[in-house]
Amino acid sequence: MKLYASLLLSIGLIFSNAQSNIQYDSLDFGSFSVGFSDTLLLEETIPYKYKNYAGSSPILIKIWHPIPKNESSNFLSAQAFQYSRNLDTNVQELEAELISKFEEYYDRNILRQDYIHFDEIEYPVLGSELLLDYIKKTPTKSREAKLDKDSNFPILIYHHGSRGTAFDNYIMAEYLASHGYIVIAGNFNLAYENRPYGYTKNDPYDKRFCERIIEFAQDLNSNTPIGFIGHSWGAQMGFSLLADEKNISAFVSMETTLELWNRKQVKAKWPRLSGKIMENYADYNLPILMFANQGPEMPVQFDFFKPIQSPQLIFATCKEEFVHESYASYYSARLNYSQTFPQNDAEEFKKQIGYFHNNLKLILNFMDENLKGQKVDYTSFEKDFYLKIKNGKSPEEDSKPAILNSPN
Repeated sequence: MKLYASLLLSIGLIFSNAQSNIQYDSLDFGSFSVGFSDTLLLEETIPYKYKNYAGSSPILIKIWHPIPKNESSNFLSAQAFQYSRNLDTNVQELEAELISKFEEYYDRNILRQDYIHFDEIEYPVLGSELLLDYIKKTPTKSREAKLDKDSNFPILIYHHGSRGTAFDNYIMAEYLASHGYIVIAGNFNLAYENRPYGYTKNDPYDKRFCERIIEFAQDLNSNTPIGFIGHSWGAQMGFSLLADEKNISAFVSMETTLELWNRKQVKAKWPRLSGKIMENYADYNLPILMFANQGPEMPVQFDFFKPIQSPQLIFATCKEEFVHESYASYYSARLNYSQTFPQNDAEEFKKQIGYFHNNLKLILNFMDENLKGQKVDYTSFEKDFYLKIKNGKSPEEDSKPAILNSPN
C-alpha cells in the first residue's frame, strides 16, 4: 500500500505541476520578488510546558519580505513555510506536533468538506491525505532569503484565526510583500496535552504575544510604520489590542463575526470582548478597514461598530457571498488539484478565489494610503463591494458618512 501511495503521489504530482495555480491568477503582483525567512521569539512572561519542552512560550515567526527582481534562486514549496530553521530539538518537536495537529484539523474540516452544503467530499482511495501532500508540495512565489534589517519597508503583522496557522494566508503575505511590505506572522496557537487544536490555556485576548511581535517589528526598524491584519479571532484580537497600542498605524479586520449582530446580541454572545470595545469606542486613533459578508440578500450592517471614532473607518461587504474561511488562502488550496481530485463544488468554489483577490487588492490600497501616503480612489472598488466610509473621529450618530453604492 505504501508503494502504491508513493506511485500515485509521483504520478499525481506530474499532473498537478501541469495545472496552473489558480490562486495566483488575476493577482497583480508588484515590482519585487518575495523572500521568506523565519525566526523564534520567546514570550518570557507566559510559561509553557509540553512534553519535553518547558520554558517561555515560543512564537514561531514567519516573514515574507521584498527582494530584488533579479533573484534567481528556486521557489519554495508551501511546505517550506511550516518548519522553521535553526531550532533546538525540543522546539523542533513542539513545532512538528503543532503542525501535525493543524493538519489533522485541516484534513477533517477543510479538505473533506464541501463548502456549499458542508457534505463530505468523496475522494479516491487515498483521499484527502494524499491531497494534503500535493498541497504542501505546491510551488509558491517565495524564495528563501535573509531579511535585510536595514530596509525601510513598512511592516504588516498578521494574526490568524482560532484554528489557523502562521502560514495559512501565505498568498496574502506574498502579494503584499511583492508590493513593498514586510509581512510578519506567528503562531497564536500552542499544543496542549489532551486538548483539541485551537485550545488556548491563556486568556484568548491576552495581548502579550502580539506585543512581543510588535516589539520585534520595531526592532527591525523603529522609524517604519506598522499595520495589523487579523482574521476572525485575529480581528477580535485587533480590537482588543489596538485601543491601547500606539505603535500600529492602520488595522484591517477580516470578519470578527461580531459584525452581523446588534449591540444587545453582541453583549450576550461576547460579553468581555464587547465590553472592551464599547469602553474604547472613542480611543481607536488609527484608520480601520472592516470586512464582513453574509451574501447579497443580507448585507451586513456593522451595527455594533458604528460608534467607533476613527480617523478613517471603512465597512466593506463583498457583493457576493464570501464565506468566513475564504479570508485565509489555505482554505481554497485544494482547488489547484481539482483535476486530479474531482470536487463537486469546484466550479462554484473557484469564485471564492476571485473574491479573495478583490479583498487583497482593497487591503493593499488601504495600506498604501495609510502607511505609504498614497492617494486612493475607493470608488474603483464599488464594482465588487458595498462600501461605507466615515472620515473623521465624530461618532456615527453625529455624522453622515460618505456612502458609496451601499444598500445599508
